[in-house]
Amino acid sequence: MKAVNNFLNAIRLAVIAAAISIPASGATLTRSLPAGAVITSDDVADAEPDASVFVGKELRRYLPAGSVLRSSDLRPPTLVTRNRPVRLEYVKGPLLITAEGRALSSGAEGDAVQVINLTSRSVLTGIVIGADRVEVR
Repeated sequence: MKAVNNFLNAIRLAVIAAAISIPASGATLTRSLPAGAVITSDDVADAEPDASVFVGKELRRYLPAGSVLRSSDLRPPTLVTRNRPVRLEYVKGPLLITAEGRALSSGAEGDAVQVINLTSRSVLTGIVIGADRVEVR
C-alpha cells in the first residue's frame, strides 16, 4: 500500500494551455461572396492544381475574402428556382413534347423537383436537366 501511495504522490499533473496557429493553405476567395453566388475563376486564388474544380459551383453560405474554400462550402448550381417559369419536357423515343410550367421547388441538375403544368394545372415531379428545364416522366 505504501508503494502505491508513493507512486501516486510522485505523479504530478500539468495542464498547459496553448493557442496554435496553422496557416491555411489551399484555394482562397479573392472577394467576399454571399450564399448562392456562383464561383468564377476571378474569385479563386492559390488553387492547386487549378481553379476549375471550384468554377461554376454555388456557395452554400456567405464567405468573406480570404476564406479557404472547402467542398462542404460548395454545391452544384441551382438551375431551377422555385416560382420561376420552366420548360417541361416529355421524351419517349424520338417524340418530344414540351409545355410551359412553374417550379414549385428549386434544384440543381439531376435533382427531383415538383412543377405545375400551366395548361392542365397538374402537379408533376420531374428531373432538372438544364437551366429552367425539367424532364417529366
